[in-house]
Amino acid sequence: MSSSNGDHLQCEECGVALSCAYSLKRHVQLHSGSTYVCDFPGCGKTLVNYL
Repeated sequence: MSSSNGDHLQCEECGVALSCAYSLKRHVQLHSGSTYVCDFPGCGKTLVNYL
């Protein structure tokens, strides 16, 4: 899932470096395709489903 880059963990998918395992875990979920678009009027943001 990750490789050590000094004191950072690196995403194997895109190479972004993150400072802790929790952040890396949440980031990797972006690549999994489990996202949805907020249906609140005027929002339209793409969000990640962390379930």
